Amino acid sequence: MVGQYTEQDNFCLNLSLNVGSSSNTGAFFMKYINLLIVILSLITISCKDKSSTKIESSPEIQAKLKKSHEELTKRKLQNHSISGFKSKEESVSEFLKELVNSKQSKDKYNSLLNDFEKEFVFFPNIYGENTSLDVTPLEDYRLTFDRLEALGIQRIKEYKLDSSNLKNINIVWKSSKPYGNFLIHKIGRIEVIKKGSKIEINQIKSLIEQNGKFKVAVVAP
Repeated sequence: MVGQYTEQDNFCLNLSLNVGSSSNTGAFFMKYINLLIVILSLITISCKDKSSTKIESSPEIQAKLKKSHEELTKRKLQNHSISGFKSKEESVSEFLKELVNSKQSKDKYNSLLNDFEKEFVFFPNIYGENTSLDVTPLEDYRLTFDRLEALGIQRIKEYKLDSSNLKNINIVWKSSKPYGNFLIHKIGRIEVIKKGSKIEINQIKSLIEQNGKFKVAVVAP
């Protein structure tokens, strides 16, 4: 059953900032800090208030938005599908196993949406659903999405888990909501045991379900 899905549950989809690169390390990290502050502030915005997502922008940005919207609409009509696992629990478990066994930060995870699935399934179907993608050029949204994903993965790796810690995984589910031709399942938290102590993993934000297949969709710090 699909439960109530609030803006609090949706904030990881509401990525409306464009973070540029910087050669200055201090400025680089300050941009991330500011980014996270703004994203967290989006929790208080009501999805029902359409004016809350309206952004006044330059003609150049409006042109980029128009191009993005046309491309997203075209991709949505192509009706692509994801690969995935048979259950929500299996997709989370496999993602954590892949992280534990990963030796490189740029490994490709079978349990996480790949580039094609993001570009041709995930983004096209959340567009038009009152997320920040409605008011953010696709390339800027994707840049921020990927950077948050990398930060979230790094945070999980900092727990230094091993396979023995993943034998008993407790997942606290929060809510679900349809987006286009799939469902998003929001995760409250994931609990694992390491050396007798409970560790809460909060970086895996949500899963996608499409045609009976499940995959991790949003990871963020």
